[in-house]
Parts: sequence; C-alpha cells; structure tokens
Amino acid sequence: MDVDCGQAFTAPVWTLPSRRDVLNQETALLSPHIRQCIAFLKRVNQLRVRPGDSSKTFCIEVSLDATSDNTSASFSVDRTLDELKELRFVLVHWTSKHEQLHARYGVGPCTFCTEFTSSEAQAKWPKTGLGSLLSSTSKRAEALESCLMQYIDVARGPSLLVRRGAVRCEGVEHVPSILCRFLLKDVDHSTI
Repeated sequence: MDVDCGQAFTAPVWTLPSRRDVLNQETALLSPHIRQCIAFLKRVNQLRVRPGDSSKTFCIEVSLDATSDNTSASFSVDRTLDELKELRFVLVHWTSKHEQLHARYGVGPCTFCTEFTSSEAQAKWPKTGLGSLLSSTSKRAEALESCLMQYIDVARGPSLLVRRGAVRCEGVEHVPSILCRFLLKDVDHSTI
C-alpha cells in the first residue's frame, strides 16, 4: 500500500485575523441594544458643556457625524448638576463591581472598568463642597465636558471591549446604554 504522504497531508495555512475582524467578533458577542448604543456613541463628534439658564443647570450640546442615511445632526439637552452627579454615581457603581475579581481566579483588573474607577478619573470631576463654591460655573462646565467626553471615548472604544476568557465584564454591558440614555433623554429622536 503505497500512499504519497506529501499529498495526503497538507499543513493548514494559518493566517492571523485582522484587528478589525477581532473587534467585530468581540462586539458581536454583545447584545444588539448595546451594539446600537456603541454605534450611537461612535457618531458623537463633539460634546460641549456650558452653563445653563439657572445656576444649577448645564446645557450639553452634542454634535453627531453624518451617517449614510442622514446628514450630520446636533442637539442640546439641559441637565442639572444632580443629574450629572447621578450619572457619575451609576457609572462608577456598575464599573466598580467588576474592576477586579477574586485573585484566586487569576483574573486581573478590567481595563474598561478602571477607566471609570481610577483615581485619575475620579480627580477630573469637579470638586464638591467648598471646592464647588470657589470654582466658577464655566470652570465646572469645562471639567464636566472633559469628563463626559472621556466617558464617551472609553464606552465607544472597541479595543477595551475585550472578553477576558470565560469572565465577562458587566460594565461593558451597561455603560454604553447608561450614557445613551443620559444623552438622549428628552430628545426628539427623529432629528438624529
């Protein structure tokens, strides 16, 4: 029985998947709602925060990139300082639960969640108490703008939406949705 071993066995040709293929596979594991939220956050081109009509409100102006079916759009929403603080509290709540799992499982800190819970991220938020009395509303608006844009950049960045083995970070599952709800609350969706 003569078998030509050279033709019977051919080594498979292995090619590494492109970065885009890997990212598409990772986001494909997310629910359709979260993928839609990430797609919306990717459209956010610029976000500006300025003092609102009253001393406790801020006007958030959001400009979106154009999509294939409509032109670029922009909208503005008024949010109180309490609503902004609540957003921060909810985001930190969801991401602090999953920042680091028990060491016995061998899973290190989650890169996505540490972007929200790190001491650097916490220090960027406007001061409360005496610090808020000493700062002007325009300085507070600049700090809020920086923090909100950082949150949006992290939430839409697919490089951080990486599965870590069998462990799934629930912060990834909730943060984009929370940010979208915060920005789109009381907005006419037909204009977007």
